[in-house]
Amino acid sequence: MATSKDVAKLAGVSHTTVSRAFRGDVRLRKETYDRVMAAAAQLQYTPNYLAASLKRQRSNTIGLISPDMSNPFFITVAHKLGRLLEDHGYRLLLAFDDYDYEKQQRAVRTMIGSRAEAIIFTPAAGPEPEYIRNPDLHFIQLFSRRYARLPSLNSADDQGAYIGTRHLLEMGHRRILLCGGANRVGGFQKACGEYPDARPDTLLFAGSAEEAEERIAEKIAAHQISAVFAVGDWFAACAYRVIKRLGLRIPEDISFLVFDDLEWTQLLDISTVAQPLNELAETLVQYLLQLLEGGESPSDAVFSPFLIKRNSVKRIAK
Repeated sequence: MATSKDVAKLAGVSHTTVSRAFRGDVRLRKETYDRVMAAAAQLQYTPNYLAASLKRQRSNTIGLISPDMSNPFFITVAHKLGRLLEDHGYRLLLAFDDYDYEKQQRAVRTMIGSRAEAIIFTPAAGPEPEYIRNPDLHFIQLFSRRYARLPSLNSADDQGAYIGTRHLLEMGHRRILLCGGANRVGGFQKACGEYPDARPDTLLFAGSAEEAEERIAEKIAAHQISAVFAVGDWFAACAYRVIKRLGLRIPEDISFLVFDDLEWTQLLDISTVAQPLNELAETLVQYLLQLLEGGESPSDAVFSPFLIKRNSVKRIAK
């Protein structure tokens, strides 16, 4: 069986260079990297990461516990984060907890058992777990500030809802339906409060998708809604299906705005309130490196959403 020393000899490089190549060290010249990979392929060599991590007491693994595997937003965050971590020689270990406290605790224990060097998670509702007090473990909260002792990265949800609602109001809409996102209703109400003739409505909670769609359809019909602002991906999908089922055209018959810029909103030319995901992922990596290199605990960060205008919001007469 080939070893890393065999690869180094065939590629004409040092043993250390082979290790750097397989860690994904971005400082390594592309020509050198390609030579190492070609030699490894010729010798059918693959590194033993587990043995290496035990020897170095490092796993080069970062854990990410996402609340919802069906939500494209969280998948996009994981994808961007994983690619950036690779540039620094780290691998991403991904798990999902479905917003469930017990599932989250099991996922955390699994990641600790897998020697994850840091864990990124959105704390689920429940008692404060003992592990967050362990000075040898590193945690970062994502889209939450539940635990004051842990650094957090957050989105200015109310600000995003305010920006989106103001856009609809400025385009002449007064009967606006907000779907989903109790954490974003404050910004919606603030914007509507600035227009005395606004007649806003909200649907913040629903059971199944069928129930949500039925209630959205009822509100659109009963309140002569001219614009729907969906501030969660699940509600956005429900609202879009209702609009199509009712035979309404976007934006000719009804305007449609979504919080979070996802692939399907881009394909359908839907205006969105987007979050700076590239900036978020880059900051996450900076925080992780700071924690892993023994620096001071990072301060909390809040990212500002921004409006992307496409062709799903129509200007109407006031």
